[in-house]
Amino acid sequence: MIKIETEKDLLNLIQNKIQEDTNIDYKIPDFSKLDFNKELAKDVSAMANSEGGIIIYGIKEEDQFPIEIVWIEKDERYKERIEQIISSKIFDKIDGVKVNKISSEDKKKFVIVIEIPQSDIAPHQVHKDNEQRKYYKRHGSITKEMEHYEIKDLFSKRKRPSLKIIPVPEWDKDKTIINLNILNLGKIIAEKTLIFLRVPKDFEISAEGWIKSEENRYKKFEYYQDDLPFYPKITCNIGKLHTTKNKTRADQLKIIFLITGKDMPVTEGELDICTNWDEGPSTYIEKIYEEREKPNLPSVTWDQFQ
Repeated sequence: MIKIETEKDLLNLIQNKIQEDTNIDYKIPDFSKLDFNKELAKDVSAMANSEGGIIIYGIKEEDQFPIEIVWIEKDERYKERIEQIISSKIFDKIDGVKVNKISSEDKKKFVIVIEIPQSDIAPHQVHKDNEQRKYYKRHGSITKEMEHYEIKDLFSKRKRPSLKIIPVPEWDKDKTIINLNILNLGKIIAEKTLIFLRVPKDFEISAEGWIKSEENRYKKFEYYQDDLPFYPKITCNIGKLHTTKNKTRADQLKIIFLITGKDMPVTEGELDICTNWDEGPSTYIEKIYEEREKPNLPSVTWDQFQ
């Protein structure tokens, strides 16, 4: 998830043309709209029912691309209002939602950023009124009502582990080093974990348990853990991804991943990592291509997943 903490972070979204997608939504801050409460609950629940993400009240978009900051100049306790709507209009309650005010450099104006985690107790239902109760999901830049089979599938996933790869850069003056961490977002232990990674050819992984094969433009790494479970809400390191030559820095890096395990579906996607080594911490965007059921483990190869 992109971290938005300063005015500079907001400007970077515009300058880098970060498009709206499943994980990010730009809103003009019009809190006077009659349907504001309903739309807010719908948008927040949809992200929690999907992959999580951020909603920014204070950026104007055009064709899904951010074009300018629209500051909120008068504070009418909008932050508190948003928190109250989220807590009263969405069931079950979504744990971990954060509503933050990001001030301008002169401290006179602000925007509101809502951080929504992917929920491990989805689906979450929106109570528009006493009669209308619906489920929503995020599909690209669109929020849409969920089909019955999608709701049923999310209820079944409540009892599954859910593994997420978190890339954490490590400072080194000579080369790029990315710590590969695993976080189990589910409520049960993740066992018999299988991970495939595709990385640029000039990278290696330093850790036991990885099997490497090379292709023309990239390397493929396979990791299978049979005896070490990943416990809920605990982050574990499974290796360091690093450039093979000194004096090599990568400001942008794309990692294609596939991850599955016992009682888990196959999740395939990519991590787009953007690191400014001179100015501050990195950001990364996770994109999920597909999530589906899997063949039997452990005697599988990446080709069986294609």
